[in-house]
Amino acid sequence: MVVFFTVLLVVLSTSVTAAEPMQAAAAGAEAIRPEIRPDGYDLTPFLEVLEDRTGQLTFEDVSRGEYRNAFSGHEGPHAPNFSYTRSTWWLRFELDAHAAEDGWLLELAYPLVQHITAYIEAEAGRFTQIETGSCRPFHQRPLSYRAFLFPLSPTPGSSAAGDSQAEDLGVRDELMSSESRSVYLRVRSDAALILPLRLWERAAFMTAHGLEYMLLGLYFGVVAIMVLYNLFLFLLVRHRRYILYVAYIVSIALFHLGLTGIGFQYLWSDWPWWANRSVVVFNLAGGLFLLLFASEVLQLRVRESQLYRVLIGVAGALGVMLPFSMMLPYTVAMRSGIVGFAVAATVLLIAVFDSLMRGHEPARYLLVAWICLIFGGILLIGRSLAVFPHTFITMFGIQLGSTFEIVILSLALADHTRRLQREHREAEQRASTDALTGLHNRRYFEDLGVRMMADAEDRECPLSVILIDADGFKRVNDSFGHDAGDQVLRILGRKLKQNLRDQDCVARYGGDEFGILLADTGTAAAAATAEKLRRTIESEPVHLSDYGVVHSTISLGVASRENEVEFARLMKKADHALYLAKHRGRNLVVRA
Repeated sequence: MVVFFTVLLVVLSTSVTAAEPMQAAAAGAEAIRPEIRPDGYDLTPFLEVLEDRTGQLTFEDVSRGEYRNAFSGHEGPHAPNFSYTRSTWWLRFELDAHAAEDGWLLELAYPLVQHITAYIEAEAGRFTQIETGSCRPFHQRPLSYRAFLFPLSPTPGSSAAGDSQAEDLGVRDELMSSESRSVYLRVRSDAALILPLRLWERAAFMTAHGLEYMLLGLYFGVVAIMVLYNLFLFLLVRHRRYILYVAYIVSIALFHLGLTGIGFQYLWSDWPWWANRSVVVFNLAGGLFLLLFASEVLQLRVRESQLYRVLIGVAGALGVMLPFSMMLPYTVAMRSGIVGFAVAATVLLIAVFDSLMRGHEPARYLLVAWICLIFGGILLIGRSLAVFPHTFITMFGIQLGSTFEIVILSLALADHTRRLQREHREAEQRASTDALTGLHNRRYFEDLGVRMMADAEDRECPLSVILIDADGFKRVNDSFGHDAGDQVLRILGRKLKQNLRDQDCVARYGGDEFGILLADTGTAAAAATAEKLRRTIESEPVHLSDYGVVHSTISLGVASRENEVEFARLMKKADHALYLAKHRGRNLVVRA
């Protein structure tokens, strides 16, 4: 299944490309005359690239020196993706001078590029240098944006570059025409080096990215609602599955805040070290809490102890990796996070399939949810490793996948809770039901009687109790055996229940005794009900399978609440009345 989704994602990722003209790579030397487009103008076909393996080349070397002609056209239709590389890379393109003067913007849409130096030709032969990247404080960026945005018409040394180290280099390129402006980018990163570059007219940029921020806000809004809702449920029921779910979705939300650059923009803008490390840390934390949450929902501890130990072992390994992810070299930490995700995904899939094969229905939710996350995770990892190109799907697929996953996991949690509540009710029902007759048992009868007594006291309403004894029951057992006696008890219980109101409670009190609770019923009405039951049992012989017909009667004692405040005293009165009924010859109703 994972292989199937991988192939599907490759097809989707490679099929969704920008709709700009597909000039040959050699066209990178021509000056770009961009058109105003609602989705920006893709620079990929116009880029020239140069790899600096030593990281020692200067702007002078690549703009005027021997490396000027060492640039080559970028190959392929997709944005440059150099994955994890130790090299420094130079990119170059030429922009029509009029477009440069019209206030166009250059966007580098990947927020985790650590070191970026832009050299923008402000006027013929004079360049402005702007230094930025995720390793610099956010306020040093030329424009406030979650990724990287450069104005292409800065005045040398002007404030257009903000605090981003703008500097007029004063370098004149004698070979350049005054009809075009050159833009150079020097980029280096310990993270995956992905360089999606687009040109934007300012108004188009504001429109497009306003919608983008709205969609991201919708995603984080869904996450916030899920966090608050399940945190409330945790405070209400105090079960750890809720707090594990909350911890997971908080971790995954913080991961996406780091991945999209929004966290750096709004939360930790003066802490660039954390802006880079947060993606690794929260990725591992999310995997840890997801495994723990899944073990709760799948009930692996009681259903499959060996698989539970494996899953907890992997979760423990992720927990151990968390502090090391903040100390290891960044590239090592990032790769370790990817490996941790892959291992966690594999173990969780095995656990889900195993539970599914054993008929554990909540596993269906986890399977669908995990496939959604794997869908987005494969896109993200594949893009980082340069397996997939940088497209809209590979960029935002992880947010879309995790949104579906979070919602489906919430449904799984709700279903799991509903099943536990149903099992709890069934267990309570079994504990309160007499196995032989199907009526309530003595414990339930007495607990309900205490509650009804308190309610009657508060409302100053009558309450009556009838205790019943099956006459001659020992003779039935002695003559026909206990199986016949059991049949008699079941038939008596059914007849008693059929001749009472729905709100009345009838229970097998013990042996051959039954008890009845009559709410809002005084002594006279209770005695009339008891007499009706006595006549019904007397007039309807009991037909026993294999044993023939048995004539049965019952004795009844009736007691009603007067000055009693304890249910036990009311029961004692009814029991004394029943004793009198049996002592006076049976088949009688006696009121206390």
